[in-house]
Order: sequence, then structure tokens, then C-alpha cells
Amino acid sequence: MSDPTQFPVNPATATEEELETFRRQWRAEVSARASHTQPSSGATQRTAHATSSRPHPSQRNKVPLPADRPKDAHTEDDAEPHTYHDLGEKQFGRKLADPAPESSNAPVSALDHYEEAVKSETQGKLGDSVNLYRKAFKLDATVQDIYKKKHFPAASFPKQKPANANPSNAPATVPSTAHHSLAGFSSNITDLVSSFASLSILGEEPPTDLSPPPPCPIAELPEELLADILMYVAVDDVAEFARLSQVCKRMAYLVMTEDRYIFRMALALNNAGKGARNNKLAWKGYWSYNRLTDDWGEFGLKNDKPYYWSRVKSWA
Repeated sequence: MSDPTQFPVNPATATEEELETFRRQWRAEVSARASHTQPSSGATQRTAHATSSRPHPSQRNKVPLPADRPKDAHTEDDAEPHTYHDLGEKQFGRKLADPAPESSNAPVSALDHYEEAVKSETQGKLGDSVNLYRKAFKLDATVQDIYKKKHFPAASFPKQKPANANPSNAPATVPSTAHHSLAGFSSNITDLVSSFASLSILGEEPPTDLSPPPPCPIAELPEELLADILMYVAVDDVAEFARLSQVCKRMAYLVMTEDRYIFRMALALNNAGKGARNNKLAWKGYWSYNRLTDDWGEFGLKNDKPYYWSRVKSWA
């Protein structure tokens, strides 16, 4: 017959048996304490009655014993921080490393977007500036002109005083006429050209509605540099200088009213001789007047050959 101890014992059954044994021992101890305290209660009463008849010593000089302080059950809980397992780390307030809160003054109008785009471009944020430029031009196609009128008004630039129209050191071969280009024109042409004064040079239109306009560097040039460029064009080729007025209204105004450099040409019709078929139209002089230095200078022509009258009669 096999030994019963060889069979495995269920751990749950062994635990229940140990608990039952502990309960029986605890009940026996409680019963023993109760039976011991009942007979000793009478002796305690007699001892208390005997001691009450004796004079009690003065307790004035008796040092009170410190009472046992009850253990604060919440001390450990208060010392340990609260943890939120589902919400993660909970923080209150702001830290120094936190980024600044976003400003509530977000750009609304086209001018606001354009100003923010200019600011981003100066800070080197080219991607943000391009997006802001696109939004600005979507809202208003003329936002660039509005920006110029707000930050660069025409009244802030001082106007130059006109110089003497008839300098004293001008050569006798040059007629002493007014230097302003509009002098001698009819009032209609004068008023028309004067209306172009407030206009600016416009670049090409954008290829699509969603794309920005192509760059136009000459439109961004200051007035002083543009006038110098026109002067060099006029010195190199007067015909090209005159054709610049056909480019746009602003160029027409500058070409017809620019009086910094004035060019005078004198022509003479020379007789080519008895056997010549046509007479010759020769240059008699070519001068330029600088209003800044009040000087006249004579220029030499690239082609000093005389022109035949038949070739230039269409310009008469």
C-alpha cells in the first residue's frame, strides 16, 4: 500500500488549515486573559481604596511625562508626490524653457500679411515670408502699392529746387531755351505727362493667380540711381533714350521731365556741289548741360559722316 504523504498537497488547503490553527490559538489566549483579569479586579479595588486614604504627595513639582504622540498616518502620504498613472506628469505654471505664448495679433488683412512677410524676410525666414507674400497677394493684388504709400510716402522725399534755366556760360551756338522737357508742349500733353508723376514702374503680371509676380529689379531702384542710368543711356544713344518713353508711363514721365542733363544738337545743311544728287545734312554741334555743376560740355559723335537729306527728310 502506497504512502499517503507521497501524494501532492494542495497549497490552498494547507493555507486554510494553518489559518484555522491560528484562530484556535488566538481564541484560547483571549479566553485565558479574560479569566485572569476577573479575579484580580477585586484586589485592584481594595488597593485603590487603601491608597486613597493615604495623603497624596504634591504633584506641583512633578514633571509631566510626555504622552505618546499618535502616529500621523498622513505623513508619508504628504511627503510623497502625487502620481497620475493615466495622465502622465502633471505640471503647474510655466517654466523658463517654455516657448513664449503665441500672440493673438495674427495678421488679418493683406497689409498685415505683407508686413509680416517683410519682417520674416529680414530675419532670414524665407519659407515663411513666401507663404505670407502669397496670402497677401491673394487678399489684395495691390498690397505692394499700399505698403509703399504707408511706409514710403512721396511727401517724405524732398523735392529739388530747379536751377537756373539759362546759364551764363552756355555757348552762343546753343539756344537759350527753358530746360524743362515739357516746355513748348500743349496743355493737354503737359497735363497728361504730369499725371504720370505718382505712378511706379510695374513688372510683369504673375503667370497664374496663385503665384507671385516675377521680380522687377528696376522698379526697386531709387529715383537718383534711375536718373543716372537714363543719363548714361542718353549719352550713349539719344534715340534709345527717347524710345525709353514707350516702355511705360513712369519712363515716359522721366524721359520727358528729366532736366538734369540737357542735350542740344545743331544741324546745318551744306551744299554738296554742282554735280551732287542730294545736299548733305551735317552736324554743327552737340552739347550737354550738367545742372549739378552748371557746366556745358561738347560731345563728339560716334558717326561723324554727314547724312544725306534724302535719308532724314522723313524726320522733318
